[in-house]
Amino acid sequence: GTIEAARERGIDVIVTDHHTPSATLPGAHAVVNPNRSDCPHPGKELCGAGVAFALCRLLAEVRGIPEEELLQHLDLVALATVADLVPLVGENRILVRFGLKAIARSRKPGIRALLEVSGVAADRIDAGAVGYRLAPRINAVGRMGAADTALRLLLTENRVEAAELARELDDENRKRQEEDRRTANEALEILAAEFDATRDFGVVVAREGWHPGVIGIVASKIVERIHRPAVLVALDGSAARGSARAIPGVHLYEAVAACAPHLRRFGGHRQAAGMELDSGSLAPFRAAFNEAVRGQLEGVVPPPVLKGDAPLPLAEATEELHHFLQYVGPFGIGNPRPVFWARGLEVTGRAGVVGSGHLKLRLRDGNSELDAIGFGLASRVDVSALAGTRVDALFQVTENDFRGRVTLQAQLRDIRPAGFMAGL
Repeated sequence: GTIEAARERGIDVIVTDHHTPSATLPGAHAVVNPNRSDCPHPGKELCGAGVAFALCRLLAEVRGIPEEELLQHLDLVALATVADLVPLVGENRILVRFGLKAIARSRKPGIRALLEVSGVAADRIDAGAVGYRLAPRINAVGRMGAADTALRLLLTENRVEAAELARELDDENRKRQEEDRRTANEALEILAAEFDATRDFGVVVAREGWHPGVIGIVASKIVERIHRPAVLVALDGSAARGSARAIPGVHLYEAVAACAPHLRRFGGHRQAAGMELDSGSLAPFRAAFNEAVRGQLEGVVPPPVLKGDAPLPLAEATEELHHFLQYVGPFGIGNPRPVFWARGLEVTGRAGVVGSGHLKLRLRDGNSELDAIGFGLASRVDVSALAGTRVDALFQVTENDFRGRVTLQAQLRDIRPAGFMAGL
């Protein structure tokens, strides 16, 4: 392959990667991967950019280059680490914590233009802003076909070119979102007709005409909906490409590896995987994947459970608490924002619905009151009958920035009539 061709021309090739390697490593001068079976490095959760950064630090040390020259590039490391959905623990958490600061003060025209087109203020950057605003625009061009646009954006030193490329990324992201919606709707139609909760532990959904670049995103949405590991497969004549996402308790790479006889090639890790196969192998792959997941779960799909981390009276939900919570962050995959619970809260004033089905209300606990927002929760309760009742709530303490006025709020994860949580 490519590595052999380079070696024949006298070029030393160093491969850096973070995916679970196959039994046979490529014949490169060096293969730098913390997930090699013979690698003692503790950073098993590093993403690809994190591994490359670790190598750059070593090279800088050997060449006598001051580490400060590298630290300015932590903006790129943080962007990649959050975008790749690796757990924000250990070394990743440190890289992202300082990398978010590097994004805020980045001098790279591409990063500045990306912030502007995404509507993200430099002083409001957290892992959520990176994951939901910046990263999708970079990923969109790769998914839709022209990844070099994002690379040029991050490398350019010209502000005018950066603005043009950022607008191009924004346009591609809109196209990607439309493709997402269409694919998700079609996948859910297929599942409505075919999904059997007692039979299907691991689900494989396939259709001709799906864009290979969005099937991973849609697979995540399917997992959220049915709480089963899911593979979305884009069929293209006799060829097929799949993207898979997992649930807690399932090691996805191992489940896919168990299906190897039906696949041309595959790769991935615990939470996500990708594969290529012949369309004719779809039925045996579907059966093998279902069986592999069933085996890992021992025939029982664990129900999705939302747990609180600690009780929190509203009197203790203060700006000071919110300030110190930031030291526990950045929050994201593997390090979620803490969830608190409180019982017997009174709903004061009038509860209402804002946006597309979001519940808005005010909660009182003794002499303490706090505004609350529950995204997507309006359909779970009788909003008109909430005022004056008492509720138990699971919530996170967040800030609401409305027209420049920042206030503390409870972001509801769930709300039930008082007494429901008595067993906690």
